[in-house]
Amino acid sequence: MAWQTVATATASGSSGRVAVTNATTLEALLRMAPPEARAAAGILLPVPLPDGTTETFRVWQVPVLAPELATHYPNIQTYAGQSLQHPTVTARFDLTP
Repeated sequence: MAWQTVATATASGSSGRVAVTNATTLEALLRMAPPEARAAAGILLPVPLPDGTTETFRVWQVPVLAPELATHYPNIQTYAGQSLQHPTVTARFDLTP
């Protein structure tokens, strides 16, 4: 998965960047993420960081919608992740239409 930096910014003493990637590729990768019960088999997702580096996260599906809502809105998917480089760093992702 390739990310491209399109902008950088500095505010209140912190710096950051805006990175973009191919949405179709990202969606296809996230759709392969296993359910939370198999988190150890999660997909590997490189995530761009504000300092210009990239950190790899193991990512799995974590449903947050009530079952009735999930049935009604199947395109809303939520994920959790854990950094491979820094295991105490976690992330939450969502995929919405």
